Amino acid sequence: MKPVIQAENLSRFYGIVMGLNNVSFSIGAGLTGLVGPNGAGKTTLIRLITGQIRPSAGRLQVFGQSPWDRPRILGRIGYCAEGDSLHDSLSPMDWLTALGQISGLDRALARKRANTVLEQVGLAADRRHKSIAGFSKGMKQRVKLAQALVHD
Repeated sequence: MKPVIQAENLSRFYGIVMGLNNVSFSIGAGLTGLVGPNGAGKTTLIRLITGQIRPSAGRLQVFGQSPWDRPRILGRIGYCAEGDSLHDSLSPMDWLTALGQISGLDRALARKRANTVLEQVGLAADRRHKSIAGFSKGMKQRVKLAQALVHD
């Protein structure tokens, strides 16, 4: 099976500052976490993978293509950002259903997927139709993780 993400001698510099230096790896399908100390290049790597920035050197492929300026490729990757990017006035069900539809799912399937992933991340059923604005940080984290999974 081909890797979802493959990097060969990947580097990114910001002027004379090194953000990522000569990294090679491959990532297959499934869930992957990225951990490391401050300054290790995690944010730079995510920005490269999501096509927000281009590499200074090396090669990066996502589903066999460069991620730069290819939103259809990126639509196949679930990403749970560090910061909150939730619509507080919506419920998790409404928010995730809308995101599923943006990813190309019809409304019924998007709603079904939203319910499935909210169950997977452990958000209580009685909270799925309440406004996200009243959620604790931990509950918001569950919704963010569901957001990364909803489009399957």
